[in-house]
Amino acid sequence: MHLGSGRLIVRPDLLTSVRTIPAVRLARGSKVHARRKVAYAEIVNRINLLYARDWSDEGETAYQSVAAVDDAASITVYGEMERPDVFRCDFVTSAAMASSLADFYLARHKDRPWLHIFDVFLDHSALEFADTITLGFAGDQVGEIQQARFSPGDTSRMDVIELVVKV
Repeated sequence: MHLGSGRLIVRPDLLTSVRTIPAVRLARGSKVHARRKVAYAEIVNRINLLYARDWSDEGETAYQSVAAVDDAASITVYGEMERPDVFRCDFVTSAAMASSLADFYLARHKDRPWLHIFDVFLDHSALEFADTITLGFAGDQVGEIQQARFSPGDTSRMDVIELVVKV
């Protein structure tokens, strides 16, 4: 949802940056920046994408086809991680679409990427969820904004935006 209406967000396979963030906000002489790996629970390295739903049936038996993919390297590192309840795709009707979608989800979720959390000033207020940016302060890494939170200031502090970026 964006400004009260639904919006399609296109996530391409290759991220193309819309802006470079050269530096983060400083507070008392130090960077307001943290980074951590995403949680293990978010890893998915085996996907059985259910599609071609028969609307006269319910549950898993309603889906007439399955597109199965996995990543052996990720399974070796993290163990088998599957979330069967997530990949039920009512809107997918063709095998080609299901295969492409399963490959896309596997590429996005098979590893543990970094999350960078940092503050910037209002000159970056046009950035929002799903925008792709370059982190100039972190070796020109390219990532996708997961959250953009506005934090209003007061008489002693300026307004800031906290960005959470998945790299």
